[in-house]
Amino acid sequence: MAKKEKVTLQELIVQTPELKSSLLKFENVKLQLDKAAETCLQIKVTDENSLSVMENQIGKMNDLVSAVEKMHADGKKPYLDKCRAYDGAKNYVLDFKVDPIEYLKDEKKRFIILTNEYESFLRWASNTYNVIGNIEQCD
Repeated sequence: MAKKEKVTLQELIVQTPELKSSLLKFENVKLQLDKAAETCLQIKVTDENSLSVMENQIGKMNDLVSAVEKMHADGKKPYLDKCRAYDGAKNYVLDFKVDPIEYLKDEKKRFIILTNEYESFLRWASNTYNVIGNIEQCD
Protein backbone atom coordinates (compact mmCIF):
# COMPACT_ATOMS: atom_id res chain seq x y z
CA MET A 1 0.00 0.00 0.00
CA ALA A 2 1.37 3.38 -0.97
CA LYS A 3 2.19 5.71 1.88
CA LYS A 4 0.19 8.93 1.97
CA GLU A 5 2.20 11.97 1.06
CA LYS A 6 2.42 14.50 3.88
CA VAL A 7 0.77 17.81 3.13
CA THR A 8 1.80 21.01 4.85
CA LEU A 9 -0.69 23.35 6.45
CA GLN A 10 0.28 26.02 3.92
CA GLU A 11 -0.60 23.64 1.05
CA LEU A 12 -3.97 22.97 2.65
CA ILE A 13 -4.61 26.69 2.98
CA VAL A 14 -3.75 27.21 -0.71
CA GLN A 15 -6.10 24.35 -1.65
CA THR A 16 -8.93 25.68 0.54
CA PRO A 17 -8.43 29.40 1.22
CA GLU A 18 -11.95 29.72 2.65
CA LEU A 19 -10.77 27.60 5.61
CA LYS A 20 -7.62 29.61 6.32
CA SER A 21 -8.65 30.96 9.74
CA SER A 22 -9.83 27.53 10.92
CA LEU A 23 -6.71 25.78 9.62
CA LEU A 24 -4.39 28.30 11.28
CA LYS A 25 -5.82 27.26 14.66
CA PHE A 26 -4.29 23.85 14.00
CA GLU A 27 -0.87 25.48 13.55
CA ASN A 28 -1.03 26.93 17.06
CA VAL A 29 -1.87 23.54 18.57
CA LYS A 30 0.80 21.86 16.38
CA LEU A 31 3.46 24.13 17.86
CA GLN A 32 2.28 23.30 21.39
CA LEU A 33 2.17 19.58 20.60
CA ASP A 34 5.65 19.59 19.08
CA LYS A 35 7.05 21.36 22.15
CA ALA A 36 5.23 18.99 24.53
CA ALA A 37 6.40 15.96 22.54
CA GLU A 38 9.99 17.19 22.70
CA THR A 39 9.63 17.57 26.46
CA CYS A 40 8.20 14.05 26.72
CA LEU A 41 11.21 12.60 24.95
CA GLN A 42 13.55 14.24 27.47
CA ILE A 43 11.83 12.83 30.55
CA LYS A 44 13.55 9.97 32.36
CA VAL A 45 11.60 8.52 35.25
CA THR A 46 14.06 7.98 38.08
CA ASP A 47 12.10 8.94 41.20
CA GLU A 48 8.72 10.08 42.47
CA ASN A 49 9.33 13.65 41.32
CA SER A 50 10.17 12.69 37.73
CA LEU A 51 7.20 10.28 37.76
CA SER A 52 4.94 13.20 38.68
CA VAL A 53 6.44 15.33 35.88
CA MET A 54 5.88 12.47 33.43
CA GLU A 55 2.24 12.06 34.50
CA ASN A 56 1.65 15.81 34.13
CA GLN A 57 3.20 15.72 30.66
CA ILE A 58 0.97 12.79 29.66
CA GLY A 59 -2.04 14.82 30.80
CA LYS A 60 -0.86 17.82 28.78
CA MET A 61 -0.33 15.68 25.67
CA ASN A 62 -3.78 14.08 26.07
CA ASP A 63 -5.38 17.53 26.45
CA LEU A 64 -3.67 18.79 23.29
CA VAL A 65 -4.68 15.70 21.30
CA SER A 66 -8.26 16.12 22.55
CA ALA A 67 -8.17 19.77 21.47
CA VAL A 68 -7.07 18.73 17.96
CA GLU A 69 -9.83 16.11 17.76
CA LYS A 70 -12.42 18.66 18.92
CA MET A 71 -11.23 21.27 16.41
CA HIS A 72 -11.37 18.60 13.70
CA ALA A 73 -14.91 17.51 14.62
CA ASP A 74 -16.17 21.09 15.03
CA GLY A 75 -14.65 22.15 11.71
CA LYS A 76 -16.12 19.22 9.81
CA LYS A 77 -19.59 19.34 11.38
CA PRO A 78 -21.19 21.98 9.10
CA TYR A 79 -19.85 20.19 6.03
CA LEU A 80 -20.98 16.80 7.28
CA ASP A 81 -24.42 18.21 8.03
CA LYS A 82 -24.63 19.54 4.47
CA CYS A 83 -23.45 16.19 3.09
CA ARG A 84 -26.11 14.40 5.14
CA ALA A 85 -28.72 16.79 3.74
CA TYR A 86 -27.59 15.96 0.20
CA ASP A 87 -27.62 12.25 1.03
CA GLY A 88 -31.14 12.60 2.40
CA ALA A 89 -32.31 14.48 -0.70
CA LYS A 90 -30.80 11.86 -3.01
CA ASN A 91 -32.42 9.05 -1.01
CA TYR A 92 -35.77 10.88 -1.06
CA VAL A 93 -35.65 11.29 -4.84
CA LEU A 94 -34.57 7.70 -5.49
CA ASP A 95 -37.03 6.13 -3.04
CA PHE A 96 -39.44 3.94 -5.04
CA LYS A 97 -41.82 1.33 -3.70
CA VAL A 98 -40.65 -0.80 -6.61
CA ASP A 99 -37.35 0.00 -8.29
CA PRO A 100 -38.34 0.68 -11.91
CA ILE A 101 -34.93 -0.27 -13.29
CA GLU A 102 -34.95 -3.62 -11.49
CA TYR A 103 -38.56 -4.14 -12.61
CA LEU A 104 -37.58 -3.60 -16.25
CA LYS A 105 -34.58 -5.89 -15.92
CA ASP A 106 -36.89 -8.59 -14.53
CA GLU A 107 -39.34 -7.98 -17.36
CA LYS A 108 -36.52 -8.39 -19.87
CA LYS A 109 -35.45 -11.67 -18.25
CA ARG A 110 -39.05 -12.96 -18.31
CA PHE A 111 -39.39 -11.97 -21.97
CA ILE A 112 -36.14 -13.72 -22.88
CA ILE A 113 -37.19 -16.85 -21.00
CA LEU A 114 -40.62 -16.88 -22.62
CA THR A 115 -39.13 -16.21 -26.06
CA ASN A 116 -36.63 -19.01 -25.62
CA GLU A 117 -39.35 -21.38 -24.38
CA TYR A 118 -41.61 -20.41 -27.31
CA GLU A 119 -38.82 -20.92 -29.83
CA SER A 120 -37.98 -24.24 -28.19
CA PHE A 121 -41.64 -25.25 -28.40
CA LEU A 122 -41.76 -24.29 -32.09
CA ARG A 123 -38.65 -26.38 -32.80
CA TRP A 124 -40.20 -29.32 -30.92
CA ALA A 125 -43.48 -28.92 -32.79
CA SER A 126 -41.68 -28.70 -36.13
CA ASN A 127 -39.60 -31.78 -35.34
CA THR A 128 -42.70 -33.65 -34.19
CA TYR A 129 -44.57 -32.67 -37.35
CA ASN A 130 -41.62 -33.83 -39.47
CA VAL A 131 -41.45 -37.14 -37.61
CA ILE A 132 -45.18 -37.70 -38.10
CA GLY A 133 -44.82 -36.81 -41.79
CA ASN A 134 -41.97 -39.27 -42.14
CA ILE A 135 -43.98 -42.00 -40.44
CA GLU A 136 -46.93 -41.41 -42.76
CA GLN A 137 -44.65 -41.61 -45.79
CA CYS A 138 -43.37 -44.95 -44.61
CA ASP A 139 -46.85 -46.49 -44.63
